Amino acid sequence: MGAGFEATAQWLGLVVFVLVCLGFYRRVLAAAH
Repeated sequence: MGAGFEATAQWLGLVVFVLVCLGFYRRVLAAAH
């Protein structure tokens, strides 16, 4: 557990955040149409 682990955790958090945003965006688009 070192700097590498922290960097990986940061990337995982970013990836999860992007996936959640994309899912929410697609749901909003589907509801708008």
